[in-house]
Amino acid sequence: MSEQTAGGGDRYARMTKAALLEELAALRAQMEKAAGLAAERDRASRSAHEAESRLRLVADAAPTATAYLDAELRYGLVNRAHEALFGGPGRDAIGRHAREVLGEPTFAAAKPYFDKALAGHIVTFEWTLPVGAEKPRALRSTLIPERTENGGIKGFLVQTWDSAAPRQAAAAGSESDDRRQDLVDLAPDPIWVGVDGKIVFANSAAVRLFGAASRADLVGRPIDALVHPDDRARAAERRRTAYEEQRPAPKTDMKLLTLAGDLLELEVSAVPIAYEGRPAILVVGRDVAERKAAEGRFRTLLESAPDAMVLADRNGDILLVNAQTEALFGYRRDELLGQSVERLVPVRYQGLHAKQRQTFAAKPKFRSMASRPELLGLTKDGREFPVEISLSPIEIDGETVISASVRDVTERNHAEAAARESEARFQTVFERAGVGIGLFDEQGSPQIVNPAFERMLGYSAAELRTMTFKDYTHPDDIGTNLALRERALEAEHDSYQMEKRYIRKGGATIWVHLTVTFLRGTGDMPHYAVTMVEDITERKHAEAELHAARERAEQANQVKSEFLSNMSHELRTPLNAIIGFSEIIKTQMLGEVGNAEYLDYAKHIHQSGQRLLDVINDILELSRLDAGKRTLNEAPVDMAGVALKCLLLIKERAMGAGVGLENHLAGDLPRLRCDERRLRQVLLNLLANAVTFTPAGGRVWLEASADRERGFVVTVSDTGIGMAADDIPRALERFGQIDSGLTRQHEGAGLGLPLSKNLVELHGGRLEIESTPGAGTCVTITFPPERIVARAVRKTAAPVQHPERKQRASA
Repeated sequence: MSEQTAGGGDRYARMTKAALLEELAALRAQMEKAAGLAAERDRASRSAHEAESRLRLVADAAPTATAYLDAELRYGLVNRAHEALFGGPGRDAIGRHAREVLGEPTFAAAKPYFDKALAGHIVTFEWTLPVGAEKPRALRSTLIPERTENGGIKGFLVQTWDSAAPRQAAAAGSESDDRRQDLVDLAPDPIWVGVDGKIVFANSAAVRLFGAASRADLVGRPIDALVHPDDRARAAERRRTAYEEQRPAPKTDMKLLTLAGDLLELEVSAVPIAYEGRPAILVVGRDVAERKAAEGRFRTLLESAPDAMVLADRNGDILLVNAQTEALFGYRRDELLGQSVERLVPVRYQGLHAKQRQTFAAKPKFRSMASRPELLGLTKDGREFPVEISLSPIEIDGETVISASVRDVTERNHAEAAARESEARFQTVFERAGVGIGLFDEQGSPQIVNPAFERMLGYSAAELRTMTFKDYTHPDDIGTNLALRERALEAEHDSYQMEKRYIRKGGATIWVHLTVTFLRGTGDMPHYAVTMVEDITERKHAEAELHAARERAEQANQVKSEFLSNMSHELRTPLNAIIGFSEIIKTQMLGEVGNAEYLDYAKHIHQSGQRLLDVINDILELSRLDAGKRTLNEAPVDMAGVALKCLLLIKERAMGAGVGLENHLAGDLPRLRCDERRLRQVLLNLLANAVTFTPAGGRVWLEASADRERGFVVTVSDTGIGMAADDIPRALERFGQIDSGLTRQHEGAGLGLPLSKNLVELHGGRLEIESTPGAGTCVTITFPPERIVARAVRKTAAPVQHPERKQRASA
């Protein structure tokens, strides 16, 4: 947006299609990241809430057989008391349906009560287990629904007791006190009665607990003898409260001793009663091992939670925190326990937070405050950071505590801000892009298009939404378009490209370059396609004009080649006669010529005719190469033999010019697979040029070597006039002449080097020139290694270098 404000509003119109694609890909990745973070937040929030709710239910109902069924009647929790009462199933019931766990008869009997609980009613009913057995077991169950924040039913808690013992006790109560004692003796928890500080009654569970051989070993024993010294004063105070104030002493954990002196940890409650007409204290004990284990499991779950967990009482004092809390806020655990939760809130919000906490404590229920952007946490070092908090009430020992799940959402907020910025950038790109952009559904109808797309086709966005791409694609291109699309989908490619024609509103045809990128939906099937369209009509017109011009040039070149070929043939016939007759006169084949000057004239006529024939032959050769009619008659060729023949043919011209001719060929040259006639033509051209441009007294030499790395290398070097580096490209052009005093005195059509270069390249080789003005020229032709015919090859890295060549190179 800043670029727009600064006057760069047309930036996106100037962006290339590739840049736009990169921009879209980056925007898409950021949006997917933000969506992933949001989804992860929702999953974690739901998981934390469910875990806290189930822990609360376990804490509320741990002493009884307890299970939790969700709204689909699948077990979400089964405690150990439930497993003991039913003789199974235990933890393996988690996730299974009640019909599968209970069996069809029992499930059918309980189903009506389950339905009432799912309707929101607290239900108590009696039933038998197993249903239909000859001696069923009498049970009593209570179903307690669990509601969602919106009042719906998530599931229900099932609490079950064995109802046989209470019924027998009620029936026996009318018979005698002894019978009632017998019934008390059946209770699973240890029970004893104290009078004047001594035990006067103990049930079987108490006898077993204290390690006595019989009830008689306990009766008459002082109560304090069974209490650990650390707790005797507290036990005496509780007895006094029960005796004098005649009110029950609340449950508490106490340390007791067996008759052998072993330590016991029990949860005990004391109730004042009358026993045989005297004031007495009825004490009921319960082993706290299971409760301790449950607390341990609770702490384990708390520590394994992914978020910071803080438990506080109704006054806001912190009771418990996990390791994630320490890491998030920077406090040690002992620095937080007993402190107000407002310590974790910025000072300016502490008053408001306290009021909100009190309001929640008055009507506690699960609440997520994820949507409140003003929620901030405060670390020990004073740093503020945004948080997301979920609150849940938990009942522990009859008191309600508040569990808060705290998550640092800094990264998520940054991602969401980046996504919003990306969306704004995307909208800017979309609106201002110079290429057409559209989002198409599976039927090929555009859902949204940008202004450039509308301008390109001449239709409005509303009109385009009523059409598919077939409606404005040229009929000749529809089949190709559909075939490309199907192939991309079958191969599971993300995109495809093509050039096609659109028919604009009004009938005009335009050429476009199309890039289609699939956005796959469920099941990896394409759900949408992003299409980018670039108008290439002008480019297509330019290509058509260029193609037409190329065809015209090729036709002109063909005409030229045919003309040159015809003219060459027409000129060669009289020229051969001129050369032949001048040869007869020059050699005085038919008799002596009377005047010696006529012999010189005949010699000049013969030389000029021969030179003109060479030019005509070169022109004819070039025209054939241009027409693509030149083919090679390849065979293994003795390179040394061909080179010696060429040296012999050029020897007379060299001697006439006063130029020394030297042979520096390697002695073990292999054969070369080539067209021998074309090779001879190349060597004669290079040797003739070297002799022509070397003054009298100079030298020309021929070198050749071969190996499997460099290939077959032939070099023609001279000590002639040379040329500047800038003149070398011109010398390789057809009819190229270097305009200098040194070269103008030498005749030539400028076809030798270009023709030689073409013939070498026809063999897959290359021709290279090194030259220095006044120091000479070196022309090297290299044939590829695959043209060397197998023979013992000497491994020489380079041909023998003549001293003059080394000197010229150093110059």
